[in-house]
Amino acid sequence: MHDTESDGEEDESFSRRAILRSGGVLAATAVAGCSGDGGDTDTPAATDSPAPTPTATATPTETPTATPSPSPTATETPTATPTPTEEPLPTVDEFEYADGASADGLSASLVSAHTGTITDAGSVTIAEQGQRDRSNSPASPVDVTRRVGSAGVLQERDTGDVTERLWASTSESDAFVQLDAGFEQRYRIDSSGPSPDQALGADRLELLLRAGEWGGVTEITEQNGRPVAEYVTSTAAHDQSALRLVGGDSLDAFQARIFLTQGGYLSRYEYDITATDGDQTVTATRTASFTGVGDTDVSQPDWYDTAVAEGYQFEAQIVEDNQALRLDVTNGTPVEQLDVVLDSRSGHGRGSISESVSEGDTLYLSYTGDRTLTYGINELPDQTSTFEEFVFAEVRDGPFSLFDRFFRL
Repeated sequence: MHDTESDGEEDESFSRRAILRSGGVLAATAVAGCSGDGGDTDTPAATDSPAPTPTATATPTETPTATPSPSPTATETPTATPTPTEEPLPTVDEFEYADGASADGLSASLVSAHTGTITDAGSVTIAEQGQRDRSNSPASPVDVTRRVGSAGVLQERDTGDVTERLWASTSESDAFVQLDAGFEQRYRIDSSGPSPDQALGADRLELLLRAGEWGGVTEITEQNGRPVAEYVTSTAAHDQSALRLVGGDSLDAFQARIFLTQGGYLSRYEYDITATDGDQTVTATRTASFTGVGDTDVSQPDWYDTAVAEGYQFEAQIVEDNQALRLDVTNGTPVEQLDVVLDSRSGHGRGSISESVSEGDTLYLSYTGDRTLTYGINELPDQTSTFEEFVFAEVRDGPFSLFDRFFRL
């Protein structure tokens, strides 16, 4: 900021002096005398001295009062904010390891420490991304977020066209699902949902820990403001555990990383596994992160009551000596057309049910040898085939999956 100076104006004062001057005039008057015997001669009259002219008194000039110049305002010097000192990361030896972990490696007992720490904290947010690829099939992406707490599990899965939100309360056996396509929604009721322990992914984490040959800590880094110990492996110690993560007959490649916090839980894990399944190559990738430990809010969603009233619910069982899948419709509004996929080791069938199906109806599903879906409403279809080893069934209303189940025979 620049200071502005005030310029004072000078007052000019003038003194005036009137000088009056008079000249004395001497008038000589000649007086003529009379002639006589002793005639008198006139004596000139005395001349008066002129009176002095008074001098005018000068008016005193007032001295102008000086205008005080404003004193410049002192500028305060800002106090310097001290720069916070960053706490250095602990060394490998200083790091505080959970049970099942050390500077030298990891063991499967780390699962108990991880899940126990989160359970004691009360809640967590888990985000998982990845996909599973088969050489002759489209990729199956994974994009799931779970909020897990003592009240239950609130899960959101992005399937591309439809966002699937699931609420599984710890006080109810059923799980309630909202299927949201933006401008249109459907609701589904599943006979069971993930428990908080299942939602934590303990089984998958244990398989990963058993699958890898985990050496010592690679380095101490930082994630979300916390120091973490990083473990990396590209060697499988137990092929069968790795194959259960990817699916296949023989293991071709295995890579994985785990990040462990000093709080006793994993902040992230990731893996990339390739296997051979018959004449196909299968690859599975996944990344899972754990955040908001103890700070995640988990509560019943606002769409719960609508799901209870309108959600489609089916009771399923394999009947007729493994020749048909029976679906009893126990809840839901009427639907005019359903699309069905039915697979087994012995064959598969695909097709549509172009009849109205309502609560109280029973569907029977099977297929013929030429891969044609056969069905009956409240009765068995005329043609059936015998299922072998497993049955996978999915029932859809347009983009909405109303039933999706895998049965091991």
